[in-house]
Amino acid sequence: MITKIKTLLGLRLRQWRRPFPDIPAASDADAADRIYWGGRIYTSDPGLPWADAVAVKNGLIVYVGETAEAFRFRGRGTVCENLRGRMMVPGFIDSHCHLLLAAALMSEAFTLDPTDRAENWLRVIGREAARRKNADLILGSGFTPETFGPDGPDK
Repeated sequence: MITKIKTLLGLRLRQWRRPFPDIPAASDADAADRIYWGGRIYTSDPGLPWADAVAVKNGLIVYVGETAEAFRFRGRGTVCENLRGRMMVPGFIDSHCHLLLAAALMSEAFTLDPTDRAENWLRVIGREAARRKNADLILGSGFTPETFGPDGPDK
């Protein structure tokens, strides 16, 4: 009886460590570095909003979908990460962003040196205004009111 239980437990543990053992391993060239499975994966893709597994190779997602299909990307060095029922969502590299500042910096905005003096700022702003005399709006960044003294700018 004890031997049977150990055998059953051993089989369960081996299957848990290596899901879908009947799926052949991928070649080293096709193998993913990591496979995430065993949880709810939100994709933010309207055509496939939820998935069961994700395969990643060289930092890029190579498969999103059903777990059994994802394990076709499993190779000898693939790390299979069981999410254990947890949820996986898309992430951002920089989750802290000042949206208007980012937009300004990506446009043709000019940048003021926040450590500079007000006189230099006025020269830079005047030069940019002259360069863009037909613009409806001129964007810049780096402004700090303290540069103009304790009362701030007066114009």
